[in-house]
Amino acid sequence: MRKQLIVAVLLVASAVAWGDDIAPSLRWFINAERATDHDINLRRGETVVLEPTFRNYTVPINLTAAHLVVLRYKPTTATNWYYTATGSVYNATGGVAQVRWTSAQEAIYSSYSYEIAVQSTDSMLLRSYGTISLTPGVAVDGSTSAAPAAVTSIDWATVEHSNVGAAPFLSGFDTADLEAFDATLTNGTADLDINTLNVRGSFTASAAGLSNWPSLLVTNVIDGGTTGGSGTVERDGNTITITFPAGAEGEIEETNRLLWVVGGETIGYVDTNGITMVKGSLQLFEDDLNCNVRAYDGSESVPSISFYASPSIGWYRKSLWGSYAWAYTHNSNDVFYLAADGIYMAGTNIVQGYTVKATSGFEVGSDAGLTTNITVVTSVLTNSAGSVTGLVEQALNFHGGILVP
Repeated sequence: MRKQLIVAVLLVASAVAWGDDIAPSLRWFINAERATDHDINLRRGETVVLEPTFRNYTVPINLTAAHLVVLRYKPTTATNWYYTATGSVYNATGGVAQVRWTSAQEAIYSSYSYEIAVQSTDSMLLRSYGTISLTPGVAVDGSTSAAPAAVTSIDWATVEHSNVGAAPFLSGFDTADLEAFDATLTNGTADLDINTLNVRGSFTASAAGLSNWPSLLVTNVIDGGTTGGSGTVERDGNTITITFPAGAEGEIEETNRLLWVVGGETIGYVDTNGITMVKGSLQLFEDDLNCNVRAYDGSESVPSISFYASPSIGWYRKSLWGSYAWAYTHNSNDVFYLAADGIYMAGTNIVQGYTVKATSGFEVGSDAGLTTNITVVTSVLTNSAGSVTGLVEQALNFHGGILVP
């Protein structure tokens, strides 16, 4: 009889597998349409599995799309911080979730408000809530009364990210478009608009029939390769179009205008009005310029036609007596005018005569070689602006005339 008892004990012991989880599951059902508080009473140091089942009345809520189960709890007296314990979906079609509670989740407080959240990419289920109460227990191995560290900040440089696609902070973002575009990059069907392509080493592709790009560009002639134009090449049955940019050093195309740019500065341009120089000057070498020239009006200080070494000496267009004259200026001072009715000296300037014959320094003549008078300007009339408005003249009459040889 004693031997039989020993055998029976051994048989019972052999039925228990070493390492099996002996933590009990605390199960309760939640009617998600009419949720009520569910209070949980625990003793310090014990391990349990919290196992809520979510239902709409009697129909389980399908948790297949869920990617996060988490227990959030805080002391009933706290306002802006809480602890967490992650869980998992135990039975997706049955609506069952699990969160394992151990002594590591305990803190110094004895009463906590809790919520069990089940989250997918576009929804969050928070219908399980209530109070967790901790009563003193017999100290056993693994028990603790120290508060777990509350997470208040995360240094992303020190965190290794795994399963980012299932992260709860992506719940408000749709990554389908990015994934679809990434697929086109992989299979070679992507439509890319590339302005600058830097290639280091060998650049090859195979999915879309694109072989070696460097040899493609070298061994094929590109037609239409002009600034602002485009050309095509053929390779392995594929047509590649290359567009050449319009902008380049020395020549930039704008709307209705072609600019000449040197060193980043616009020197001039061509448009429907002709050629315009905005910087520098026009220099001709070897050949003469055969054309009609129309100069700016200029002024007394800045004549329109002058000399390179003496820009203040030259000719300009002057308003004179209700008309205009061709004025010669020297260092911002008028010298004389060529008008429609003659030549006029400016201001008090005089005509200097030089002996051209033995007996005279000034000669006057007419068609007959004879004149009877000479008109002398005695003063010049000006307005308040300083413009010449008239002349005071006096005639010198000679009886019998003056014979001009």
